Amino acid sequence: MEFPLVKKSNVKFYTTIMALSIEYHNESQLYGRIYYLVTYEDCTELIFLTTNEPDSGFVEHKLDEEFTRILSLKQLIDDFEKTELIGIAFNAGFNSLPKYIYYDIITIDDVLKPLLLAHLEESISGYTDLDFNENEKKQLKVWMNYLSS
Repeated sequence: MEFPLVKKSNVKFYTTIMALSIEYHNESQLYGRIYYLVTYEDCTELIFLTTNEPDSGFVEHKLDEEFTRILSLKQLIDDFEKTELIGIAFNAGFNSLPKYIYYDIITIDDVLKPLLLAHLEESISGYTDLDFNENEKKQLKVWMNYLSS
């Protein structure tokens, strides 16, 4: 993989901190998102996202070829709200659950779990089971159980 260079420093090592997948039902297409924590030789650590999800022009990308730098947990979460795939693949309203719960979990690093769990719990406070469809209830349970483990 060719991660972007930082201050002309080479990559020392990288690790997957989150990997998710989502199936686009109409096309039976599987898309993925992988978040890497990259450590450079100068000890700089950065998070990068790679995805094969189509962009707004419906151009698909290749995993592990294009990387987007993630500056914060807020940006990581906000990026899910921007994906057009959720609106096409699922009936997710404006005041719905966080868009990341529509993804299937492959792995989430233990460091991210409490942060995502806190965000998810805050996001669903005030809602009841009647506010969610069956798929959302199932996905919410999966995410809550995984993040709590």
